[in-house]
Amino acid sequence: MSKTLDDIWESWDYHIKDDLARVDRKFYLAISEAMQFNIKPATAIRYFREKLDETIQEIAVERQAKTKGPKRHRLDE
Repeated sequence: MSKTLDDIWESWDYHIKDDLARVDRKFYLAISEAMQFNIKPATAIRYFREKLDETIQEIAVERQAKTKGPKRHRLDE
């Protein structure tokens, strides 16, 4: 039996969407807080996107360090 990427995605979609909805809410609150300090929404969004990308890369590096053998599943490949 083989699976397509769509099949695999469909089995994870709900879980990923649920996690991302929680993260989205946190970013919404962070952007709202930034606006309270007169930071423009576009500036806050750009900054938090950069920080999110950095954090995702850090998580990937940490995961790879825990994986024995050759590095696999890199997000930047």
